[in-house]
Amino acid sequence: MSTRSPSTDALRAGGASTVLLVLFGIIQTLTTMAVPALLGAAVNAAIHADGGSAVVLVIVLMVVSAVAESLGELASYSARVRAMRKLRADTLSHLFTFGFRGQRRFNQGDLVNRLTDSTDQTAQAAAVVTSIFVPALTSLGGLVALFVVDPFIGLTFLVSVPLVWLRLRAHFRKLIPMSITAAGKQADVATGLLDALRGMRTIRASGTVEREITRVLSPARSLRTLAMGIWRRQRTVAWETTLLLPVLEIAVLAVAGYCLTAGRISPGELLAVSSYLTYALGILQQANTVKDISEMRAAGERVRAVLDEPGIESGTRPVPGESAGITIGFHGVGSAVEDRWILRDITFEVPAGRTVALVGESGVGKTTLTALAGGLLSPDEGRITFDGVPVSELRSDELRKAVTYAYERPVLLGTTVADSLRYGDESISDARIADALRSSGAEEFVARLPKRADTEVAGLRLSGGEMQRLGLARAACRGARLVVLDDALSSVDTATEAAISAALQDTLRGATRLMIAHRASTASRADLVVWLHRGGVGGIGTHRSLLANPEYGRVFAVEESAATDLASEGSAS
Repeated sequence: MSTRSPSTDALRAGGASTVLLVLFGIIQTLTTMAVPALLGAAVNAAIHADGGSAVVLVIVLMVVSAVAESLGELASYSARVRAMRKLRADTLSHLFTFGFRGQRRFNQGDLVNRLTDSTDQTAQAAAVVTSIFVPALTSLGGLVALFVVDPFIGLTFLVSVPLVWLRLRAHFRKLIPMSITAAGKQADVATGLLDALRGMRTIRASGTVEREITRVLSPARSLRTLAMGIWRRQRTVAWETTLLLPVLEIAVLAVAGYCLTAGRISPGELLAVSSYLTYALGILQQANTVKDISEMRAAGERVRAVLDEPGIESGTRPVPGESAGITIGFHGVGSAVEDRWILRDITFEVPAGRTVALVGESGVGKTTLTALAGGLLSPDEGRITFDGVPVSELRSDELRKAVTYAYERPVLLGTTVADSLRYGDESISDARIADALRSSGAEEFVARLPKRADTEVAGLRLSGGEMQRLGLARAACRGARLVVLDDALSSVDTATEAAISAALQDTLRGATRLMIAHRASTASRADLVVWLHRGGVGGIGTHRSLLANPEYGRVFAVEESAATDLASEGSAS
């Protein structure tokens, strides 16, 4: 768990801007506190026909106060920007260390909300703290000044304050959980919107636009109820403050009037008391500040929840060995989601330079195993080794260079197609990119693009198969020692898959390959097949040897049945 709150981090990140903001606040407070005393002196001096110098000094102090206030606004903005940049960088950096557990805990819409709105509100810590600090300092100065003018006046104020403060504190405690819940509802709306945007074609094809609008906006109803509850709470704070503060003010001024008639204070001091009383009441008039504090605290808790989620820590040892491939060992490996084990007691070894196919029914944990193999997920039990060294002890930067992935649904990151293939390794040459495009079967369609490999990715429309081939090209041009193919050829036909696999065999020669196989043809080309069954290893061997087990054969039954149906339709036509 974090020992420091994101709000504290935001204050520190503001650096010099936060210090200047506090300094200008102090200057503003001191000048503000000096003005009533000087005005009182000017009144007393005017009674004796000599008040010019005091009036000039009052004007000077008011100008200084105005300048300090303006500079404080600039410092507040600078501190907020610095803090927001720091919070977002830290949160995003930690987010990328998440394994599957962290990714499953926070859905995309929720994370976007935490990375944008929550960090923005938390970054306002310097401004919010200053909005409390300056009135608090001014109030303290006003209270001290009341005691200086006459202790009886100061005691009257001091006795009356606790009643108002206790009421504000009670409201503050109720506003924080309400603000946290409201932020969560806003995240639900963002999540629903992202889901709808991803499924836009399906929604239009199904004619369910109105239903989706209702679904996306459904959390907004409860959000409106929460917002109204927060508004009512603020309204209560406002009217209670409006009711209680005048009573307190009248009591203090009545005592001050008595002191004047009793000769304890002068007319100028009575004028000063009215100003100092206003200052002393300032901290109790910050109804909006109560809302700002609750929102900042709620946002900070949402940011801290992300930062508190355990990430995968980097080790200190270099990746061992110098050969092209890596020997991967799974030793009693288990992985769970909450209380359910996805994989348990997985034990086998992938020899260096070999191709191993992972086969199993949907949901058996094949993708989880590939994530474990490359260090993208830490096992809950057991260990994984690279050439005998536990993956958890390896440096993350070297691990990322040694392992590369090609996914079922790759995402192109970068400005151009070539940039996306080089992503993460700018040293890759044009020649290697050309070889990778050729071996992945992407050369032909990339040649038809407006600027070939220099075509911009933004707005580029490609089929699922074309995207997969670019994902394979990105993996092929890296020279990694372990290549993980996470269902990376599922969108191409069997003949194209065979051609690409043959070409990749030459390009990736020497590298260890771990791939998910849904087709019997894919499994048959592997050196070794690991059959995952009911959360464990059902068998290890060649595809031909494992076919002796009827349950293994049933994994491919759906594909073979579909192929037969297609052949029949072709004959009938």
